[in-house]
Amino acid sequence: MISSLEWDDLLARSRHDTLFMRSPFLRAVQRSFVERFPVTTIRAIDSKGTLVGGAIFVVRGKSAELLGSGPADYLDIPVDATLPSEVIAALQRKLIEELFHHHPSITSIVLCHLIEGRKTPANLIPLNGLHLTKLRTMPAPRIGRAGILELSGRASLRRPDNRLARMGRVSCQHYRSANEILPRLESFFDQHVARWKGTSSPSLFEDPVQREFYRTLTSELSETSWLRYTEIRLDDVLAAAHFGFSMNGSFIWYKPSYSPEIADLSPGVVLIRRLLLLALEEGANEFDFTIGDEDFKRRYATEERIVDDIHICRSRLEATLLRAKIQFRKGARAGLEHLKLLTPRTKKEPLPPVMETTLGCSDCCSK
Repeated sequence: MISSLEWDDLLARSRHDTLFMRSPFLRAVQRSFVERFPVTTIRAIDSKGTLVGGAIFVVRGKSAELLGSGPADYLDIPVDATLPSEVIAALQRKLIEELFHHHPSITSIVLCHLIEGRKTPANLIPLNGLHLTKLRTMPAPRIGRAGILELSGRASLRRPDNRLARMGRVSCQHYRSANEILPRLESFFDQHVARWKGTSSPSLFEDPVQREFYRTLTSELSETSWLRYTEIRLDDVLAAAHFGFSMNGSFIWYKPSYSPEIADLSPGVVLIRRLLLLALEEGANEFDFTIGDEDFKRRYATEERIVDDIHICRSRLEATLLRAKIQFRKGARAGLEHLKLLTPRTKKEPLPPVMETTLGCSDCCSK
C-alpha cells in the first residue's frame, strides 16, 4: 500500500506530475469504475526507505492496465526524476516485470495515454521475455503563455462573444469549490446529452456511471484548489459550460458543452475565449487541450505533446499477430482515403458537413 502523501510526493519528484495521476483523481476512478477488480501496487524503495518509483495496476482477468486508464488523459510510470536516466529506465522495466511475476495468469499489460510514450519503447525494449507493441499515437495540443495572451485578444474570438451579447444579457461565472459545482452538474450533464443527441458520438453522460464519476471526482478534489467549472448564461439560460482543472500552471481543458439551440452563435468559441481569459488572469503557463486532434484544437494550439498506447505481452505470437492487425487497419484506412480522393463529385452532391467533435479516448491511495 502506498499512502496518498507518498504517492503524490513521488509524482511531484517525477518527470510528469499530472493531475490525472494524483491520488484524488485515482480514487475517483477506482470508486466509480474498478472497485470490483483487484488493484496491485508495486513500489521501488531506495536504501533509505524512500519511495523512488511506483505503479498502480488494475487487473482485469488476464490483462492489466494502469489505474486511471480511460478517464485520465495522461498516465505514466512515475520514477524520481533526480535519478540517472538509465536508473529510471531500469526501474520502469522492473516495475512492469514485477507485475507479471506477481500475477502469473496475466498475459498482457496495456499502458494507455502514456506521456511521451514514444520515448518509452526505447526504455522498455529490454524487458525480460516480454514483447512490446505501440498501439497508437495521439497528439495532445496545447497553447503556451504567449499564445494565451495573443488568442484572448484575437478579433476572431471576440466577434462571437460580441454577437452573443447582442442577443441578450450574458454572464460568465467560474466556480472552484465542490459545494458550488455539485448542484450545477445535472444541468451540465443534460446539456451535454442534448448537444450530442442524434450524432455518431452520443454523450458519455447517457451512462449514469459517468455522471456519478464526475460527482465523485468533484468531491475528491474538494480539498484542493484544482477544480475549475465555468458557466456562460444568456438571459439566465445555460449557453455553455466547461468542467476542467488548473494545476501547477497548467489550465486543463477536460469536458466542454454548449446548447445546440444556439449553435449558430458559436457558444463554443465564446467558451474557449472566456477560459483563455481566466487562464491569463491566473497566470497559467499553458492551456492544455489534452488528447485529441479536433480541428479547433489544432487551430488554436501553438505546440503539442505526444501520447501513446503501448501493449506488452508474454507471447511473441500474440505480439506478432497484434502488429499485423495494426498494419492491416492502417492499410485499410489509407485505402479508403485513396478511394475518397478518386471518387468524383457531381455538382448536385452536397459537400460533407464540417463536424466538430470533443473527446471526453481496496483504495489505491489511502487518505
